[in-house]
Amino acid sequence: RFTQTKKENGHLLFSYALALATVVLSCVFQPSTHSHPRIHRLQCWAWVWSSLNMLLALSVYNRMWIYVDFNGMTRMRIVAFFGISCVVVGFLLVVAKIRANRSFGWLIQRQLLTLAIFWIIHSCTPHDWVAYRWNRQSISNGDLNPSVQITEHTLTCDGYLAILPLVDCENETIREGVHAMLADQVVSRTGYSGSDWRQWRLSESRLLESLEGIEQKLSTYRESRVKREQAIEKFKSFAYQWY
Repeated sequence: RFTQTKKENGHLLFSYALALATVVLSCVFQPSTHSHPRIHRLQCWAWVWSSLNMLLALSVYNRMWIYVDFNGMTRMRIVAFFGISCVVVGFLLVVAKIRANRSFGWLIQRQLLTLAIFWIIHSCTPHDWVAYRWNRQSISNGDLNPSVQITEHTLTCDGYLAILPLVDCENETIREGVHAMLADQVVSRTGYSGSDWRQWRLSESRLLESLEGIEQKLSTYRESRVKREQAIEKFKSFAYQWY
């Protein structure tokens, strides 16, 4: 909890720093001040400050990648990357405003447009599929740390679709744990019918079709609730070391 609080505070400080730079630089560099005799010296200091802010942005990106490298990708880390990128683009617009001698209204319009574009892209991104495909690929490459994201977070249909290849994972604990988790999905979705178009979802339909294709591998855990719970609990205990 303490580490999570420190991480959140770091991201907030980064946002505050760029927000402060945005407001100050936007207020100082107005079209009316462009002809001031000391404007060139002020611009030099503005570029220095802007460079330091971009260095801060790169350090926040690096910090996020450290978390991802340690124990994998999550939905919130994807959201964080979107947020950081949106703030950075907004600050670059401030730099563009200064260079082109634009008004504060010009800046606000383009920052709002940037926010709208990022929101649309964020809304259209399948976060679970991206996150758990990343984690699955890392596990397949021998990095088992991201397995904790599979056991400690609730997966959607996209997430289960992304980890399906782990049914053939070389690590026995992960392989059997994934078998048990998928078998639990089969049991919980028994009787599902897609006849009502109002309840139909593409990801759920694809998951059901995929589970039918590996039904034989899941048969042992599908028939025994006790074995499912034991395999999942063993998987959780194994993965928790990277929490």
